[in-house]
Amino acid sequence: MSSRTLSTLSWSSIESQPEDVRGLIENERDNLIVSAFRVQDQSVIVSRYGDDCWQLGGLPTNTSESRSQLNYQRVPAAFRAVMKAVVYRYMRRGRELQRRPKPATIINFFSLAITFLRYLESLKIDRFSAVNLIVFSTYTDQRSEE
Repeated sequence: MSSRTLSTLSWSSIESQPEDVRGLIENERDNLIVSAFRVQDQSVIVSRYGDDCWQLGGLPTNTSESRSQLNYQRVPAAFRAVMKAVVYRYMRRGRELQRRPKPATIINFFSLAITFLRYLESLKIDRFSAVNLIVFSTYTDQRSEE
């Protein structure tokens, strides 16, 4: 959880944050609010973009803390920055012509992506531009055998 949790920001200012981190300087990007709880028209910040672990709200109350987090320490280091950018954009915008995803969908996406990114790491691939159809095909073949 972020050490900067108490805030006097209005909820509308959180909702008006950019949907994408491209073009933001590091300090602006790291201070973006990823999750917050609304109390009347004020917010209590739970996670910021610069945090290593994003705590998501909106899950059932019996969800364990570990299943309500996106822990970027689990992501291979080569993909950590780009994964944060992808997940943030997905959280803010969703897929094209779709509604924004619910927290459980985001957590599921994150978990499945980590599996693939670890596979890439095992192949010594450290950037997405090096991934080709053969890599995808081999990955899906291996996953179907499990």
